[in-house]
Amino acid sequence: MQPHVSLMGGIEITTDIATKLKTLAARIRGFEIRLGKIQWRGEYYRSLFVSVELSDELMAAHLAAHEEFGRLPSAPFEPHVSLLYGDFDETFKKELAKQLGDRLDVRFTASALDLVNACEKVPIAQWETLHQAMLRSAPIKEKT
Repeated sequence: MQPHVSLMGGIEITTDIATKLKTLAARIRGFEIRLGKIQWRGEYYRSLFVSVELSDELMAAHLAAHEEFGRLPSAPFEPHVSLLYGDFDETFKKELAKQLGDRLDVRFTASALDLVNACEKVPIAQWETLHQAMLRSAPIKEKT
């Protein structure tokens, strides 16, 4: 599974799912994702992760996804990029974070939406993109 930032989960796969994904992607212009602090929790899917700055564009994409798929947003929205799944000792996760420098100051442009069959019933090794839709082109930033 490629690193990713989830906008929402729990989408039911229906016959019109690809059309909904394309409609959603057409509503969203590509935007910058900014990574930050490395954190960990006692949760299997957030064992070790990098926090993502909650920008206006990311929040708008999150809300648009819920609107397009007819779901109420689950609170709170905590965007992140998972680095490690599993049940690991906190000391181990803390040491890994330290070895990575405690943060990843990385920026990249979100350019597509992927619908992935990522759920507890599917082994992580079998997660795959079922549909992908490209976002509208990001605005070109002038160099200063």
